[in-house]
Amino acid sequence: MSRFGSRTRVTTLVSAWQTQFPNPYASVSGGQETVTTGGFKYLMFTTTGTLTVSQSGVVDVLCVGGGGGGGANVGAGGGGGETMTSFTQITLSSNTTVTVGSGGAGGADNARGSSGGTSSCSTVSALGGGGGGSENDKAGAAGGSGGGGYAIGNSAGGAASGVNTFAGGNGATASNNFYGSGAGGSSTSVGGNGSAGSGVTAGGVGTAGIAWTSIDSIFNSTNFPTTLTSQTNLGSGGGGGTLVQNGSETPTGATGGTGAGNGGINTGSTVNQASSNATMYGCGGGGGIWATAGKNGYQGIVVIRVQV
Repeated sequence: MSRFGSRTRVTTLVSAWQTQFPNPYASVSGGQETVTTGGFKYLMFTTTGTLTVSQSGVVDVLCVGGGGGGGANVGAGGGGGETMTSFTQITLSSNTTVTVGSGGAGGADNARGSSGGTSSCSTVSALGGGGGGSENDKAGAAGGSGGGGYAIGNSAGGAASGVNTFAGGNGATASNNFYGSGAGGSSTSVGGNGSAGSGVTAGGVGTAGIAWTSIDSIFNSTNFPTTLTSQTNLGSGGGGGTLVQNGSETPTGATGGTGAGNGGINTGSTVNQASSNATMYGCGGGGGIWATAGKNGYQGIVVIRVQV
């Protein structure tokens, strides 16, 4: 007999050790892109799906909610989705649904933009951004970051909830034929207020959200060519729409933060700046130009990380 005792005794001791000190990280698969680097495996979910758990244990989760849609008819910008800046560790023992929040649709027929969807995995979640205000629904919707307020009547921007979220900017009171809606809030600051009056910036300016590389330098398009190409920022706010009825002034501003949509600018019957959809995860859409629908926010994303 060996000095460790019988084979049965050794097996029993190993089993007891594994029960008391299990492998801390789960064995998982799923998502649209899987990259192993730096001792970790990253699973990127850009659509709702199943995280398959073949061995129970710990996973690290990072969520970003969908961006809010911009409002119609010189509408306000959509708010950015709630953006986590570090992973949250949870334990999973079975297959789990990963929900990726959709981008909010731009408002149509004078309607407020739709709010973005919530992204989640088990107990970890991130709220979608609020929709931008419009002629019929003037206040910005609350969300992760709030949508901007409509141009007429100093309408309020939507409130923020969660972490790394800020309120939307307020719309301006009409003055000298200028109408400026507020920008959506971003994951770094409050959305810009709309302003009114000859010779001034009119539509609220959206601010840039959190940079991927500020979360971890690993998050770049070289390491993640499928999911992060042309993606640099998360949760930027959409720009507010602008109208100058007399056509004698050319206002500036109304731009969205990096990856968010621009608010439209009309001078008389001329479109000086087209409104645009958001193009990066969790970013808000731009407010529409006169008599035109708002633009869409961009979907969220969920990242699962496990040690290998």
